[in-house]
Amino acid sequence: MSRTDTPSDLETRFKTLVQSPLRAGLLRFLAARSGDSFDLDALMAAFGRMRLDVQNCVRELVDYGVARPVGGDPARFEFVRPTVPGIGPLLDTFLEGRAAVSTEDQSPAVQRFREMIGRDEKMLVVFEWIRTAA
Repeated sequence: MSRTDTPSDLETRFKTLVQSPLRAGLLRFLAARSGDSFDLDALMAAFGRMRLDVQNCVRELVDYGVARPVGGDPARFEFVRPTVPGIGPLLDTFLEGRAAVSTEDQSPAVQRFREMIGRDEKMLVVFEWIRTAA
């Protein structure tokens, strides 16, 4: 990420980052447990995803500056407040809000199902799997 990005560029890049349910879930998970670090196996277990999926998403969070490796063998990762000006408010808004509901998720049938299950990040990942399979 360039320090010369405009606020519009930063917002677009951030929205792209959290557009993926897995990246968004990982970011929320790490931020909710600020100060704790997790290895890829722990994150795989928490999200029920394959190593490569989790590894790629964590790398993208690190590249963006909202997570960092803390060493160890195996490597561990933790949440970090971004140092690039303008990212903090975007991150705060994202973490305070709920995951976005897509147009197809607004149908009455899906809403009834969602009310029954809730908006847990793990369930959002399952919904994404179902949507992908469909």
